[in-house]
Amino acid sequence: HCLVGHSAAVKFAAFDARGGRVVTASDDGTARVWCASTGECACALQGHGDLVYMAAFSPDGGLVITASEDSDARLWRSDDGGLVHVLSGHGDSVSWAEFSGDGRQVATASWDGTAKLWCCSSAACLESFEGHAGPVNYVELGG
Repeated sequence: HCLVGHSAAVKFAAFDARGGRVVTASDDGTARVWCASTGECACALQGHGDLVYMAAFSPDGGLVITASEDSDARLWRSDDGGLVHVLSGHGDSVSWAEFSGDGRQVATASWDGTAKLWCCSSAACLESFEGHAGPVNYVELGG
């Protein structure tokens, strides 16, 4: 299927764990959740103030995390696109975000030279990993 709906370049796409949905991230400042079998847009995740670098589903598929040039990561409901939390605290673009294996935490990487660990239920920053000499482009949480 051709996924039509973004108004600018799509930079990232990822399937949910079951392969039934795809989430895309775009330079238009949105992410979108799509039905993989029909190509229909299920919901648009709108609210970032700049381009969205990447998006990913939580392990259970109930949430989506987005990382943006606006210095925030955002948690959304994947069924209707409702905003759950804004993860604010980075001083520059958030280049990557990833859920923990149990879906209870998110790690973010930023061009401000930090990585942060967040609680999904409260949006509290649990830990900030500082001291990098340059941007942090990627973070991965072990299972």
